[in-house]
Amino acid sequence: MSSMMAKLRLHAEEKKSLTATITSLSSQVQSLQSSLQSRISEVDSLKQSVSELESNNSTLQSDNASLILEVERNNLLIQELDDEATSALSTPPDPSLIESLHSQISELKSSLNLSLAQNATCLSSLESQSQHSKDLEKSNILLTSDLRKCQNEITELKKGKGMERMEAVNRNLNKGFYVREMAMREEIKSHSLLTSHLQSQKELALEELKRLTQGMCELMVGFEGGGLGGGEEVEGGELDVLGEEEEEEEEEEEEEEA
Repeated sequence: MSSMMAKLRLHAEEKKSLTATITSLSSQVQSLQSSLQSRISEVDSLKQSVSELESNNSTLQSDNASLILEVERNNLLIQELDDEATSALSTPPDPSLIESLHSQISELKSSLNLSLAQNATCLSSLESQSQHSKDLEKSNILLTSDLRKCQNEITELKKGKGMERMEAVNRNLNKGFYVREMAMREEIKSHSLLTSHLQSQKELALEELKRLTQGMCELMVGFEGGGLGGGEEVEGGELDVLGEEEEEEEEEEEEEEA
């Protein structure tokens, strides 16, 4: 009986351990899914950033092209002014014209320097944006690799190497636990019925013992009253019956203890 209870406790502990393992695997799957969702959000954010950088690069390239055109126009204008100055030098110079030309040349040089500075700034910003875009692409590659690993881990768990296999094992163990538990209950029920039967037999034996004891008392009273011969014969028979009943009772008690 105690061994059966110990087996039941052992099976219950195994069931608890498997339940804890399944719970842990479920938690791992949820954690991986959460990590996967987070990585997907990060990848989407990086894709958005890359798109914005590409748009900024296009804008900067367009601005740079416009500045280059403006510089070329300024160079052409300077060349025209130089040509005009050369032609003017072939004739007697007009001081006011020369001063006006110098003023225009100074303004054009200032505009040219400003355009060159803006062009350099745009180029620097373009290089910085390009480097940042490369860094984002590298980060995107790493995140994509991590994302693929998470997806593979979840796929492996869902393929039967993790959760499904543990659930199948748990179902089989539950089935085995149920079968063994029902068999043990039937055995316990059978032992209980046997114990009840032995208890009823014991009660019957006690009643018979009481009856025989009462008969002995009556025989003793008859013996003291003078019925010696008949009394001895009856007493001997009753004592034999009493001895047999006591032996039967002892055998039943030994069977009950066993």
